[in-house]
Amino acid sequence: MWRWRSGWVTETRWMRYGRLALAALTGAVLLVMAGCGWIFPAPEPDPDPVPDVVVFPDEQLEQAVRDNLEDHEGPITEQAMATLEALYASDRGIEDLTGLEYAVNVRVLRLAFNKIRDLSPLAGLLALEELILKANDIRDISALVENSDAGGLGEGDHVDLRDNEKLDTHAPSDAMRDISLLRVRGVDVIWHHRQ
Repeated sequence: MWRWRSGWVTETRWMRYGRLALAALTGAVLLVMAGCGWIFPAPEPDPDPVPDVVVFPDEQLEQAVRDNLEDHEGPITEQAMATLEALYASDRGIEDLTGLEYAVNVRVLRLAFNKIRDLSPLAGLLALEELILKANDIRDISALVENSDAGGLGEGDHVDLRDNEKLDTHAPSDAMRDISLLRVRGVDVIWHHRQ
């Protein structure tokens, strides 16, 4: 009940509905004003967005990329990696190729005499034409077949897998099957068949 000048007034159902409707209308107006930025203005967009930085778990690979990009200072971005057309990184002790997947325009990779095992970061590098992986610890080359399947390695391209002692090149091994698939597609694959 409410107190009126001449006495007590009982709140009617219509008065209650009126208060609820007024509260709902006020809330709706505030939401519209907030959405339009009239109450809480939208934050200003960052004029200089931070570029995506590539993380290299292998310090030797990062240094080789820096040497080939001639960018020795600051973070290496995805945009910088996309400008890399050749990477000469033989005999550097590289074990992990993670980060190299951003070198989407690389045509030449010379990675001989390292300790590389996993080639999966190379699966999406569709511009590859020359891949030198001589004398590493490679056991599985299925990532190269994935690359070829996606339109990468093909007719006239070159892959050197010699002296990878852990790569089983005896038929009917998976590696020998993958080498045969690449060769059928016109890739010049060189490997050392252990006796």
